[in-house]
Amino acid sequence: EQVALAQEKYPRAYNPWTPESDLLLLSASEMGLSVDRMAEIFKRGPGAIRSRLRRLGVHEAPNAAHYKLLRERVAENYC
Repeated sequence: EQVALAQEKYPRAYNPWTPESDLLLLSASEMGLSVDRMAEIFKRGPGAIRSRLRRLGVHEAPNAAHYKLLRERVAENYC
């Protein structure tokens, strides 16, 4: 029931992340989109976005080289 309620507001809540969505999330973060805007785009809650970014290694103000490294890690983990 909790999942159904969450999915009313955020349709992709509790769905697994894919390699493609991880890469798109990294790109959105790198472009400077807000967590709320990314939540709208990915149809997930702001907490889920923050959590996934942390899991992917995005911390305070990463630079372009850091994002490149993170994208390479995502690609390696899904290959």
